Amino acid sequence: MFISQQILVTCTYKIIHKYITNGKSNNMKQKQLLLIFLTLFFFPLGIQAQSLIVQETDGYETSEALSLVRKLTFEQNNLHVHLKSGIIESYGLQQVRKLYFDTLTTAASLVPGTDEHLIVYPNPAGNLIMVDHIPSGTKELSVFCAEGSLAMQVRVNMQKETINLDGLKSGIYYIFANGRAAKFIRL
Repeated sequence: MFISQQILVTCTYKIIHKYITNGKSNNMKQKQLLLIFLTLFFFPLGIQAQSLIVQETDGYETSEALSLVRKLTFEQNNLHVHLKSGIIESYGLQQVRKLYFDTLTTAASLVPGTDEHLIVYPNPAGNLIMVDHIPSGTKELSVFCAEGSLAMQVRVNMQKETINLDGLKSGIYYIFANGRAAKFIRL
């Protein structure tokens, strides 16, 4: 929560607490309505971090929605992100530049100027998605759902392709092409 929001919450809480405890509001219905108002007003202020982002030393960033993360562990010089789906994403601590929380919803990004990973956009995606930095000579892209099953395969012949996602349900997917991968969200 930002400092200005903390100050606003603290001041408002003190004013309302004083209002209720000084007997100015004896009506239980008024107190309940006030509580509902406060909950609806301040609930969005507390939700600032919607994604966990792991930035690697090569600039590659992986974003995971916090609602999908079960826990984080640090074992044997590795960071493990345990997802609720049972998948464990592992990162060598030597490769992690920083770990932070943000309101981002993109699932993967790359610092401009490098082409070591697939670039997928827009992310989250609707019916179409652009896949860039496909290794030359790649004949097929494979798309897997978060549970690990093959969702679709697409024939490609260029390093940048537009993929139709009409056959996919909403969810998280992983796309692979000749050793390169990216994660995207289908809306």
